[in-house]
Amino acid sequence: MTVKGLTLAFVVVGSALFGAAAMMVAMVGYAFVQSQYNGFAVWIENDSRTPLLIKHCGDSCAHSQDEVRLLPGGKVAASAAADIPNWWRVEDGFGHTLGCLPLLFGIEKPGAVVRTSQVQDCPP
Repeated sequence: MTVKGLTLAFVVVGSALFGAAAMMVAMVGYAFVQSQYNGFAVWIENDSRTPLLIKHCGDSCAHSQDEVRLLPGGKVAASAAADIPNWWRVEDGFGHTLGCLPLLFGIEKPGAVVRTSQVQDCPP
């Protein structure tokens, strides 16, 4: 591979890593801010063997707000509140919906881990 090719590869990989890191910082910051309003931060973990895309849908999964690509074993912070569902749609690498995670807790459980294999049917 040429020096030009290596440089391009480093730029592409570096940009992707920087973008992923920036998204993680934003999500953790969002979860922290939300935790100040009767909420708490939890983790969503990809316990599958393939990369997944998770999309924040709020109280309905008709539209998504934020999305994060999770590699196998990867985690992302999300906010939750007791007795209030906070839906996240889980998609495979081809854009097929596998189901949704409600992040629904009866009591505060800061630091709880919700695994992508726990998907349920999505709300309308």
